[in-house]
Amino acid sequence: MIRTIYHGSLKAAQRFCKDRAIVSIIDHYTSRPEFDVPEEHSQVLRCRFDITAGKCGKYLFDEGNVHNTVDFIIAQIRAGRDVIIHCTEGKIRSPAAAEMIYYYLMENMPDNEQVDYAGNIEEGKSAIMDRDITREIRRHLDTYPWADRFKQQG
Repeated sequence: MIRTIYHGSLKAAQRFCKDRAIVSIIDHYTSRPEFDVPEEHSQVLRCRFDITAGKCGKYLFDEGNVHNTVDFIIAQIRAGRDVIIHCTEGKIRSPAAAEMIYYYLMENMPDNEQVDYAGNIEEGKSAIMDRDITREIRRHLDTYPWADRFKQQG
């Protein structure tokens, strides 16, 4: 069965979370609400990625965050769950992470495993693909031990 990766806003993730795993990207500096996990929903990975830090030359979405996120997504796909990657507005961080991780999964997953990228879970919502953010995520995805992970989990 093909599993799907989506991106979206915090509000969309809250609305569409039933039977889906959630990667919740939040930042360090804000008092904005985090993903409120419904009692019956425990498949949530929280990670921090400050967009303003990147503008100052230092991203806080580090290699460990990227590797943990990929491990979580692979586990959820194998458990038969679709995945929503959300950030506060669903416009910059979550689409960059979702799209980059999807492309790397497509390149590295065994042929008998499939994943699809459906874009924004909210129809008609646009996203901004920030070049600096996608480069940073790609740099960390390049260091992910793809062959080892699929050998261990496959």
